[in-house]
Amino acid sequence: MLLAGKAIILQTHKYGDQGMIARIFTRQRGLLSFLVKGVYNRRAHKVAMLQPMNMVQLSFRLRDNTPLQLVQDLKVGLAYRQIPFDPVRLAQLSLIAEVMNKTLRELEPDEQLFDFLEDQLVFLDEAPSALPDFHLYFLLEFTRFMGIGPGHSYSETRCLFSPRDGDFLAEYRADCWKKELSETFFLLMQTPREMLAERQSNRSLRNELLEKLLEYYRIHFPSLGEFKSPAVLSALFHS
Repeated sequence: MLLAGKAIILQTHKYGDQGMIARIFTRQRGLLSFLVKGVYNRRAHKVAMLQPMNMVQLSFRLRDNTPLQLVQDLKVGLAYRQIPFDPVRLAQLSLIAEVMNKTLRELEPDEQLFDFLEDQLVFLDEAPSALPDFHLYFLLEFTRFMGIGPGHSYSETRCLFSPRDGDFLAEYRADCWKKELSETFFLLMQTPREMLAERQSNRSLRNELLEKLLEYYRIHFPSLGEFKSPAVLSALFHS
């Protein structure tokens, strides 16, 4: 069966002299692994297209009972205009790529998740200026698709976020975040994406919240291990 449609590159590895193995999230068939031939041919322009989190138009003939699909045609889906030239957006994109690669496994088609990811990437690229809190917003929104979306029970008395419970508590426990960070997290939960540019975040709190959000992911998915990309973001947002 020949399929064609939107896809997002997640990860690639060189294969032989001219090929690549690519993990690609397709809108029609979910996450699949592909063999892409002729990547390093002088006449080919596939290397640039195969960068992580690039959006492409992909056609392939679906083969059952095989770990690798063969790419028949690959075209640019949407070329980023600002991300490649903005160190903040580029670092945020790297974090998104790392999170997606660690959390997504071969799965059934999930058009809602694909559309969410596509929409977030377009928004990141088209924003008039860099959004220092965008990666935090993304990690928060992505928890809903991972089944670990936090509760919204914050109040004056329930003001300590417990990552193990995924909600705000009234009494302190060893795993709870401090009150200031819990409040910062709740305010982020209440911020529409279109208002991210208006947020006046404290840099040290932003870096701490990033660390805690990734810890939240690891608590619920222990196999994720350590993340490398946050170090770049922490350096960019160093107080």
